[in-house]
Amino acid sequence: MLRVTAVGFVMLLASAVWAGESPTPKELVKSPEALKAEIEAFKPEQLAWQEIQWKTCLLEAFAESRVKKKPVFLWVVGQGEGLGRL
Repeated sequence: MLRVTAVGFVMLLASAVWAGESPTPKELVKSPEALKAEIEAFKPEQLAWQEIQWKTCLLEAFAESRVKKKPVFLWVVGQGEGLGRL
């Protein structure tokens, strides 16, 4: 029993020493402003879908599609509320 306890204590001590402090290099710690700037760098400046003049009235969309000779893209989601939520 003493041997099992000794081995357990040594393993516990070894794991605590091996783990040590979590590595947090000073260069990885950034200010909130630096993180916001980094996030903004990933965002595209221009998104094509935001430039489209979306219509909520289907009749207006059909009228404009006839004038511009372009198809109508109709997005229908589920039954009832959008995205399938009831």
